[in-house]
Amino acid sequence: EIWELHTVDEDEFYGLLMNSSFSESELTMRFEQDDSKVVPKGLVYGGYKLPWRSGQQKSLTWSVGHNSCASGYCTYAFDFADGTKFELLAAKGGYVYHWKDSCANGNSACTNSITLEDRSTSPWTYQIYLHIAQNSIPKAIKTRGAYVWQGMKIANVDDTGYSSGHHVHFMVVQKN
Repeated sequence: EIWELHTVDEDEFYGLLMNSSFSESELTMRFEQDDSKVVPKGLVYGGYKLPWRSGQQKSLTWSVGHNSCASGYCTYAFDFADGTKFELLAAKGGYVYHWKDSCANGNSACTNSITLEDRSTSPWTYQIYLHIAQNSIPKAIKTRGAYVWQGMKIANVDDTGYSSGHHVHFMVVQKN
């Protein structure tokens, strides 16, 4: 299946959204139409790149708004996979806030993750990467407060935690 990407900057975005399979989802509540222009509601954060090496392709394996997350916590989350334990890169620079990579690969009761704090946003935001491989976080960044550059290797993908296969769950949340 071929995907097409449409952005809110396109004149036809709102019409495409309302005529898509997302028209009955909470996704439509994130946008409003004002004088034929689509305007995102709330703060919009940018500057993120996809968290893998250039030239690779991954599948979006679950939509935004996981129903397994409490009270909309995963509203701005994406799952990416290609069937491998691919190398995970920082989507944006930030400071290591939390990390864990001691869970055995494939352990569904224990989730490895890394969280990067982005102090360039107001309020600060946190990039959360879940389901990473055991012992795959580079030693140099296994320190709270260590700086990670955009595009820097932060781990390898696996399927630790609540997962049915190798993928990364990536989301951005605000400080509060």
